[in-house]
Amino acid sequence: MQPPDLDTMNSPPALPEKPPSVSRNYAWLKWPLMCASACLVFGGTAVGAFLWLVATPPAPQCQNSADLTTDRERLSCARNAAASGEPEQVFAALELVDDWPETHPLYSESRALSGQWSQVLLDLARQRFRDNDLKGAVSLLEKVPESSPKYEEAKGAKDFWIARWNLGETLYEEAQGALKVQDWNLAYRLVKEMSQLENEYWRLDRAEALNEQIAVEKKAWRELMTIRRQIRWGKVWEYKQAIEMVAGLPDGTQTKEAAREFVNEWSQILLERATEAKLEQNLETAIERVAGIPQQASAYREGQKLTQLARAQQIVENKSSLATPLAERILIVLEAEGIARQLNPEHSLYEDASARVGGWQTYLQDLGQLQVASSMASLGQSPMLQLAIDQAGSITADRPGRIYAQTLVAHWRNKVGRLVDAPYLNRARELARLETPAGYRAAMEQAAAIAFGRPLRNEAQTIVAYSRNRIQTIEDQPILDEALALAEDGKLAEAIEVADRIADGRALYQQAQDSIWDWQSQILLARDRPILDAAIALAEQGQYSNAIQKAVAIGDNSPLYGEAQGQIAGWVATRNRLTRPPVARAQATPAEEPVYEPEPVYEPEPVYEPEPVYAPEPVYAPEPVYEPEPVYEPEPVYAPEPVYEPEPVYKEPVYKEPIYEPEPIYKEPIYEPAPAAPVQKKPMPN
Repeated sequence: MQPPDLDTMNSPPALPEKPPSVSRNYAWLKWPLMCASACLVFGGTAVGAFLWLVATPPAPQCQNSADLTTDRERLSCARNAAASGEPEQVFAALELVDDWPETHPLYSESRALSGQWSQVLLDLARQRFRDNDLKGAVSLLEKVPESSPKYEEAKGAKDFWIARWNLGETLYEEAQGALKVQDWNLAYRLVKEMSQLENEYWRLDRAEALNEQIAVEKKAWRELMTIRRQIRWGKVWEYKQAIEMVAGLPDGTQTKEAAREFVNEWSQILLERATEAKLEQNLETAIERVAGIPQQASAYREGQKLTQLARAQQIVENKSSLATPLAERILIVLEAEGIARQLNPEHSLYEDASARVGGWQTYLQDLGQLQVASSMASLGQSPMLQLAIDQAGSITADRPGRIYAQTLVAHWRNKVGRLVDAPYLNRARELARLETPAGYRAAMEQAAAIAFGRPLRNEAQTIVAYSRNRIQTIEDQPILDEALALAEDGKLAEAIEVADRIADGRALYQQAQDSIWDWQSQILLARDRPILDAAIALAEQGQYSNAIQKAVAIGDNSPLYGEAQGQIAGWVATRNRLTRPPVARAQATPAEEPVYEPEPVYEPEPVYEPEPVYAPEPVYAPEPVYEPEPVYEPEPVYAPEPVYEPEPVYKEPVYKEPIYEPEPIYKEPIYEPAPAAPVQKKPMPN
């Protein structure tokens, strides 16, 4: 088989034949066209290769810095990161290009980027400075490298901001110094200079705050001067009041700091006055004066020492409350003894305190013995309480702890008595809860077993009185119920007779008497109401004398007595006015008043003294209205300092120890209580 002709396959298909004349005219264009086509093919290939060489390589993977092998990749990643505007990213970008020399291929591009990134830091620093964060602004500016085109600008901004900030701080400190010496004019001048600074923090915030502070300081200083002027006579109460008023000055002001000197001075005066009272043995006065010394005063510690010494002396001399616990007494005396031993010989209380140390030690010995007794008594059993009583009773009368020991003895004896008598009282209560006459009588018998003078005697007598009252109520309640039933049926007289059977002094006596009084009032009201109505009818007919004579029959024990007397007084006045002599009436009203015939005089007619006619209260002219006097600021009137009477000298009572039988069983006869005061009876109506 013959192989294909490649030339024939690559040649274009045969065109139809043209006329020979045309083919011969364009034959010369064949070779130029072929050359032009070859040039276009080779030129396009060269251009494509060039573009491939200069084209930007694909973006590197910036997440893993270990994969970055070229400076271009690192620069590209740094540029992308710095575009976020985060200071840390900008710092990293600047550090990357800072060491690149001028011979570096990317030097020119890195310089341009360094300027852009430095500008970002400058903008952030300005924002922080406007936000009053000088430290943050300076730290940003210091990150701008010297190789950056913005380095000089950053350095100038930093120096300028620091200088202006330092100027603001200087003005502020000078203003605070002016406030300490109350130089208000200088302070205001410094505020004005501060308000002219470029920074808003000093120009607005701090200047305005300082202006307000000056106003507060001026007001506080005026108050302090007023407080000082109120100390006129050097009395203790004046110094105490002044110290209390200083505490009300505004906190944090220079004035309150300056007031500390005055408080220290006044507190020292109080301490001196308290020392004088202590040496004069006015212990309560000394403690009261020290109480006015505040804790922040320099004299506070010395005042507390004086208070501790005075309280210990009160306890040892039995001038304090006997209710002070034993442990607290021991602690107070121990602390006072320690203070007394630490005082310098030059101290004003040294001699007085040193002279009392021996007595305090003796008293502590007594308290130690009482502590042992108290521990035994705390068990709460009768034998241990008796041992505690014996232990405390061994403290003799010449010992300083004798009075307090006797107080504890009395308390423990009270507990012993309660332990002995409590069973009787509990049984009495249980029997009373039966709420029967027999139970109440048995409860009275048990309660009466508690003798007079025993701790539970009052509670026992309360049960006795309650039980007796309940027995009488149970016995007399049927009588009162019968009387009430008769009264409801309208049989008031019979009800009164039945209720009057309840004797005086019985539990229901007063209730029965109140019911009797009410029923008697109803009887009298029913009897006297027709009489008064008839008298009123006669008066309405003009028969005043007959009306008076009829109404007089209502006695003073009647519920209508007051109303009847009021009507009688009115009728008497009316009758007297109408029965005046004719001549007097003619002189009074000759033409207008008619002459009335006098009513017949009935014999015998009682003569009643008319009710006194009181003249009306005089009408006084209103007080003239005076112009108010100008109100002056009153001088404070302070109460004089109380003068305390010296403490009375107590004499120790002589105690006689009663002899108690162990767990005695007391039995007493049931005594009827003394009759109560008779109930005041209301007057019985006739």
